[in-house]
Amino acid sequence: EGLRYSPNPVSRVTIATLGLGSLGNRRGGYGVCFVAWRLLVSSFIKLNTDASVLQGRGYGGGLLRDHEGCLLFAYHKEFGEADVLLVKSLLLLHGLHICRNRMVGNLLVEVDLESLVRLINCSVISKWPFCNVLKRIRALLWDLSSSATHIFREANTSLDKLAALRSSLDLFCTSLQQLPGAVRVAIQLDSREFSSVHVQFAQG
Repeated sequence: EGLRYSPNPVSRVTIATLGLGSLGNRRGGYGVCFVAWRLLVSSFIKLNTDASVLQGRGYGGGLLRDHEGCLLFAYHKEFGEADVLLVKSLLLLHGLHICRNRMVGNLLVEVDLESLVRLINCSVISKWPFCNVLKRIRALLWDLSSSATHIFREANTSLDKLAALRSSLDLFCTSLQQLPGAVRVAIQLDSREFSSVHVQFAQG
């Protein structure tokens, strides 16, 4: 269908639709597009988080970057036995605490789990202890005058690399050179808005 440009007051987003095709399902199909971590307009900063669960143990991390994609801080934590939804929530909560303690302003938050974004942005009451984590996330977002939005996993690859460290030791740093090489490379590609392919399957 050609090139579509979606203006956004915070992120500059360009999506190129590559095509549609059949997957042998007469009621559905799929769409393919380029997605990327996008630079921001001046003065805004962005927090991204991601997590992984291996053999029942949750790991993950977060990155705070400025409008040019430069690292402001990075963190990695282990959360013990937990499911993916809880670990991703705890990681976001931890990152928001750091942002508040550092008096961060003009904050944009992106999470690659769409179901978590929906839960944060609605008033649904979940089961304990997850409900308490959600309440604290909402309160911190309110304090920071921010909100959570969804980012495709393929545009969140630097966080995939960070979560894959699966270290039992907590990490916090403010220098790119303190991070493993694979994470540094991914962050540098993000700062150049390097695109990856995302496949969206139709429902039906």
